Amino acid sequence: MNLLGRRGPLVLVSALVVLILAVVLWATRAPPPRSAEERDAAATELLAGIRISTHISGSSLAASKALVDFLAEDDVRLVLVRVVDELNLEVQIETSQAVAFKDPPTFCLIGPFAAPDDAGYSSPCWGTPEVGALLAAQLPVDDGGHPTFPAGEPMVLSATVQRGGQRCDYPPGRWLLRVEADPLVDGVPTGSRQLAEVAFDVRWSKTDRLPFLPVSTVAYCGLANTVYREQGEPAIASPSS
Repeated sequence: MNLLGRRGPLVLVSALVVLILAVVLWATRAPPPRSAEERDAAATELLAGIRISTHISGSSLAASKALVDFLAEDDVRLVLVRVVDELNLEVQIETSQAVAFKDPPTFCLIGPFAAPDDAGYSSPCWGTPEVGALLAAQLPVDDGGHPTFPAGEPMVLSATVQRGGQRCDYPPGRWLLRVEADPLVDGVPTGSRQLAEVAFDVRWSKTDRLPFLPVSTVAYCGLANTVYREQGEPAIASPSS
């Protein structure tokens, strides 16, 4: 009887240990996989916490010619217009939760009154080297090697981009930075979507004398009628013929 009496507490302790282990295993068990709809909703929530802003720390302009349709005079002719030659761009990204992406996000600079078809292009994006590659190369990666917007302190990306190459040329004025990416939720891509479309101004002055670019070297993608009406012709520092 004494032996049985001594074993009683041991049995209770063993049972208690088993119960605690069962509770721990239940509490730490992996949650069931989320559905595609749940991952999409989670991605939308993640992206809602992202704040992207843009600052131009420097810029330079040139001049060229573009076609303007003077409807009142039933006349179409080449007129002098301003063209953005270089931008020094800073992009600040802040997010409350870290967000990883399947591939590097794309960053596209678009000038005012974009009409890439007028210059024979399908993409409205401006600048060379390609600004998306310059900015994405500065992003940190997670343990899986995926580009990431880290949570916490704002992150500043910078790039210096010039006109040229097989891309659109634009006048100064109101520009857009369009950011698109495919966010990961539970390591699964949720589909490409627009993260932000940030407006910013490229300044110009009526008194600046600008270098002239031959028309054959410029792929003007803005609606020149509106630009010519709003900005007038620039003064040039070199011959325009």
